[in-house]
Amino acid sequence: YRMFLIVLLGVCTFHCGLASSSAASMADYENLPPFAKTGVKSNVLLVMDYSGSMQFPAHHPVNFDDYDGDRVADCGDYYPDSNSIEVETSYDSSKDYYGYFDSDKYYDYDNLNDYWEPVSGSNLPTDRVGNSNEISGNLLNFLTMSRIDLARKALIGGKSDSCSDSSCILKAQGGWRYVKVTNLGLIAYVRPGEDWSSLDIDDKDMLIDVFDSNNSNSEIGEFDSRHVNVKVNSERNGIVQNNFDSVQFGYIAYANVGNSNLDQGTIKHGVKNSNMTELVDSIQETVPYQGTDTGEAMWEAYDYLVQSDDHNYRDNSDYINEESEKDPYYKTVNDVPQSAWCRKSFVVLISDGEYNGNVDPVNPAHEMHTNDLRTDLQNNQTAKVYSLFAFSDDESGENS
Repeated sequence: YRMFLIVLLGVCTFHCGLASSSAASMADYENLPPFAKTGVKSNVLLVMDYSGSMQFPAHHPVNFDDYDGDRVADCGDYYPDSNSIEVETSYDSSKDYYGYFDSDKYYDYDNLNDYWEPVSGSNLPTDRVGNSNEISGNLLNFLTMSRIDLARKALIGGKSDSCSDSSCILKAQGGWRYVKVTNLGLIAYVRPGEDWSSLDIDDKDMLIDVFDSNNSNSEIGEFDSRHVNVKVNSERNGIVQNNFDSVQFGYIAYANVGNSNLDQGTIKHGVKNSNMTELVDSIQETVPYQGTDTGEAMWEAYDYLVQSDDHNYRDNSDYINEESEKDPYYKTVNDVPQSAWCRKSFVVLISDGEYNGNVDPVNPAHEMHTNDLRTDLQNNQTAKVYSLFAFSDDESGENS
């Protein structure tokens, strides 16, 4: 999340005769996200990795075997007959684990409504572990959050199909796994519903069981089939909601050809689409699955800015119409499209690991960053490209 904010510090708007501009005060920088308010809005194109590894747990190790059922990642088995488990780890209570739960609060489970909610009171635990009645939100994040959960939390405040002006029920999503937490004496079993082996994870609630590990007693007791749904007593906000009025967001989701819904870079939301709800829904409804064709997706981003479907890894022709309202470098004034040649463009690549497609993403990134994308417009049009490696400690992934 902090990495996103650093990127957004570099994104601003510029005046080129199509809108009025005024000097910014210090209060503007203190009270707003780091986008300027005035002038022509910048293009901010989010290129988001929805490969299968985004189903992996965000905060502890994984032992990926395959996809079980339909699109569900197997991230760690447990064999009770032999008391063996593939994933063992320890929980560090001094570390903040980001996610849907507030790391500084403790939670109780509402069996009637199938969600977790914060506990209030003056006699709560302080060890960031808790007990069977009050479990630390930090520990629950550690046990339950997937990589896609964290990305959605930062971008849109989390996945939810039940929000009001005062509260939201956030819903986790991810693969299935057993994990043994050695220093807490527990094994957790997290999975998408009871019938995950025959159904995919599109609309299934994640569930968690916790039970004693071998001869140890779980420090948070034992329970089963609790939904990983979290009640938050506030509006759902993330980077998208906080900045939507200040920039033009576009959104490209990608995996590989094995994921027919995304392929190698599908434009889900064009920068000229002013409907924020559609963008939020696209981000939360896209399901991660299959491989990581990052370079191909980056060429699709290039094609979109150039407004020429040159590479065609995915048919995005509905968003290609040069010098029209669909064009990222045009702005409609008095019902007439006019070039906004001073509009800045930024491509933010968000991924959790090494690409495994046939195209090195460095090539399209270099092309967008150094060469004039639109020779039909005044001045050079280039795009600043930021690569955000998140959720993993894989060195080869970071290098890529």
